[in-house]
Amino acid sequence: TDTTIIVYKLTDECGNTSYCTTKVLVKDKESPSANCEGYIVVSLRDNGWAELTALALNSGSEDNCKIVKYEIRRLDTNCAGYPQDKTFREKVNFCCDDVNADPTKYIKVVLRVTDAAGNTNECISNVKVQDKLAPLITCPADITLECYEDYTILSKTNGSATATDNCIATIDPYQDTKYLNNCGIGYVLRKWTARDKQGLMAMCTQRITIIDSDPFSEDHIIFPPDTTVNVCTVTEQLTPDYLDSKPKFVSKNC
Repeated sequence: TDTTIIVYKLTDECGNTSYCTTKVLVKDKESPSANCEGYIVVSLRDNGWAELTALALNSGSEDNCKIVKYEIRRLDTNCAGYPQDKTFREKVNFCCDDVNADPTKYIKVVLRVTDAAGNTNECISNVKVQDKLAPLITCPADITLECYEDYTILSKTNGSATATDNCIATIDPYQDTKYLNNCGIGYVLRKWTARDKQGLMAMCTQRITIIDSDPFSEDHIIFPPDTTVNVCTVTEQLTPDYLDSKPKFVSKNC
């Protein structure tokens, strides 16, 4: 808004003059044209946060005079500690709670532009928040067990895998691939998978070796002592079963 003074000078045929003035108030009543990116991707940083400024959202907004202010706000927010993001300001924040692997889900933000006369206009943009950093996974250390130990008990195999992520990662149930013979000797490859909210994964493999440190040998056999029969008897009474003279072996766990 501006005021201009116009001076009128009147002169008659005799050369007499007179003056008068009038004030002209010039107002800009036309709102600016707000143009913002229809869809925009925001990537979270290592700390799980990201920012979007109003200027970054702007896409050629214009005015018949001059735009003097660009502001942005979120329609709603899931990020703790930033309720002010729902009011117009220079930038808004995004966090891990905004990540959604569904490609049809967006977060709506509003761009408001203001000209020198205070006229405003707004446009709405769709923001897709992405976590492009995959989790990091650490497998339990490889381990060797005796064949009589239960390798499916995690406390016997150094526990579960662990994972870190700029947001939150979860560990999927492990998957075992067995390479064991009929005696249960060999090894098991245990695959662990960590997965974050974006669906990014990291995998590692633990090797569980199964051994028999006391394999079966002749030392485990107890042979029957020699037996002397002093009387004539029928053949059936000379069998190992009748004389209880079969070899026996010491019980083994495997």
